[in-house]
Amino acid sequence: MVHRHRILRFLFALWPCIALIDSGLAMAGDYSPALDSECGKGADVTRGCDAVRARTIVDAASYPWSAIGRINFASIKTRMHCSGALISERLVLTAAHCLFNDARKKWIPASSIHFVAGYQRGKYIGQSTANRYVVSKVYDVAKSDYRYIAQEDWALVELHDPIGSRAGYLDWAVLNTASLKAALRSGARVILAGYPAVRQHVISVNMECKDSHFGDGHALFLHRCASMKGDSGGPVLLLRNGKATIVSVLSGGGVEADKDYSVPVAAFYRAILDKLGGNRSLKDINGLTGLPGKPPSP
Repeated sequence: MVHRHRILRFLFALWPCIALIDSGLAMAGDYSPALDSECGKGADVTRGCDAVRARTIVDAASYPWSAIGRINFASIKTRMHCSGALISERLVLTAAHCLFNDARKKWIPASSIHFVAGYQRGKYIGQSTANRYVVSKVYDVAKSDYRYIAQEDWALVELHDPIGSRAGYLDWAVLNTASLKAALRSGARVILAGYPAVRQHVISVNMECKDSHFGDGHALFLHRCASMKGDSGGPVLLLRNGKATIVSVLSGGGVEADKDYSVPVAAFYRAILDKLGGNRSLKDINGLTGLPGKPPSP
């Protein structure tokens, strides 16, 4: 009976993924005119969701995209998803606000969170529930007085199963203005990957986010991408010679400012090192400072 309950709980939590198998086009159940303003985040609001639909669909079964997936949560009254990325065999980077159930005004229990890596049209590379998660010290997950703070909107989710061995995990690096400019001069592009609400069953990528720069000192990383609800928590990456490196995690955007904002890895890399444990130290990754990822094991 206990085993049966575990299976049912897994299927219920996975339901946001399998309820609608998407061909890659926006389906009737995905899109409504109300989403137009959501799609205005980081894009011209008058174009509605067109810019998001125009993003490139990539093969979720192929690395590095296989290391990116969906953070799913479902309860009797709520179904929601965000995006996230593996940065070790068990550790997923996402946005803190994705782990707060606004309807119930409480943080979601770790055991109710599912991460599905390399998800695409009902198929996936691996899935796992969470054991625990870490958020900024400005938040108290035992309380319900949550207040959104863009500069602190990051979370590290520790999975029960080491699915990163099958899906792979990504490089991440600490950037500043000088290293960003140097990377862009060398031909790197800032890109965004995730599962937006109008195309929630395929991973799609904005292959070149415009006007990327730091704001609020170096507390925020700003860029102009085509993004919307569902992309939150997705990795903002530097793409160089086909190699993707996480430099920040998507938090949100403003229609009027026509900008997305994300939290740079520099704001929380010490928390990553603490979570990974051992005598970890940053390394050089082709001119960037961080830790290397790893493709899937054969």
